[in-house]
Amino acid sequence: MKHKGHAGYIPGIWRQSALFSRLLCTAAVLAAGLQSCTEPSLAGLEIQPPQDQINMFATDTTTLVAYTTREDSLRSDETSLALLGSYNEPTFGAASASFYTHVRLTSTNVDFGPNPVLDSIVLTLAYNGYSYGDTTTAQTVEVYEVTEDFSWDDDHYSNQTFQTNPTPLATIGWEVKPTSPILVIDTADSDTTRFTPRLRIHLDPAFGQKILNESGGSNLTDNTAFLSFLKGLYVKTNNPAQATGEGSIAAFNLVSTTSNIGIYYHNDDEDSLVYALVMGTYAARVNHFEHDYTGTPIEAHLNGTATDTQLVYLSALSGVSTHIEIPNIDAWNDPRRAINKAEIILNIDPGSDATYEPPEKIQLVAIDSAGQRNFLTDDIYSQNVYNSNQYYGGTLSEDKKSYHFYITLHLRKLLSGELENHGMQLLVSGGTVSANRVVLQGVTSPISPMKLVISYTEF
Repeated sequence: MKHKGHAGYIPGIWRQSALFSRLLCTAAVLAAGLQSCTEPSLAGLEIQPPQDQINMFATDTTTLVAYTTREDSLRSDETSLALLGSYNEPTFGAASASFYTHVRLTSTNVDFGPNPVLDSIVLTLAYNGYSYGDTTTAQTVEVYEVTEDFSWDDDHYSNQTFQTNPTPLATIGWEVKPTSPILVIDTADSDTTRFTPRLRIHLDPAFGQKILNESGGSNLTDNTAFLSFLKGLYVKTNNPAQATGEGSIAAFNLVSTTSNIGIYYHNDDEDSLVYALVMGTYAARVNHFEHDYTGTPIEAHLNGTATDTQLVYLSALSGVSTHIEIPNIDAWNDPRRAINKAEIILNIDPGSDATYEPPEKIQLVAIDSAGQRNFLTDDIYSQNVYNSNQYYGGTLSEDKKSYHFYITLHLRKLLSGELENHGMQLLVSGGTVSANRVVLQGVTSPISPMKLVISYTEF
């Protein structure tokens, strides 16, 4: 038997019986010699009375069914990070990420003074350090003014779009440098200032002057009025000629005070003035994702024409996930058996991670009769008891070649009838704030197939 805190063991679940205490003691002795097999362990049986002898088994022959499916749209509003960029990957096709955001006043009843005149207006976005793909590929970034209302109070999803003015406020070339600081030289005295990594985009001066022209007026009294006047910005990339293997997606922290719109201006009384519009915690922010699977293995799997069923696929950005079923689970509904541990093992397809790193964490969830997703009981237990996924799993292994999940409690609830068996869904964890993807060995792989290993006691 596993000690409390060891991955895979859940205390307090085994059936109560007169044999219970003897099972615990015997399992502790036998566990040290337990290997993946289908033959009983004989260690220690010579010292047990015949009526108390038990056998411990491990088997990986339980049938699994797994196939790739298209992900539904994900709720993507007010996420911790905004994603921007695109990449064209040979297996998963073209993926792009863009975002909508409110911008907010930093004071009320804003007055820019007599006759304010714009010098420049700059959108600054703070990198958070994450990027995925080939960052050496140049991209084109476009910024648009949003003309449709969207609210911080409403739920928004990754497939939603909002109307924008068709004329961009900016179009720039972008070199993705999420960890490179910016050096700014003051032309007046040649002093150099070093700034944390950020993307700076000069916007159309007419846009900045439009804001200055509202000085002292009703549109600048507070943020409610201002959001009716300026509904937000849409930031996207436009890379139609991106070749296979090119491109990347980077993450920005819009809550950081570094992320802002700086309005640089002067008026009749003063020069070198600046007013900042911010995004921040209370700004509505929506990540938007798009995929094009044309001509890729993913397209064949999604439309049912794939000839290679040995692999399954996962991708973030509301891309693809994998459905897993245990069709013959009822065969384990035997009163002579007690399931001690159930573990799903998933191996990464060798070579598929050479250029595109697999996600650090993936997630396995249960599907109910309405098709809704629910946390597995094992996941909830792990969070409640360990405040982590220590028991549940899903984290990329140290050698970066596999994942595993313990689903012991989930299987027991299926067998008891407490849960209906509608399968499970495997997906990238944090799929609205990352762009990673992974190719996994399926159940028919001749190399290292997906498997369910069940350790159990028979008495």
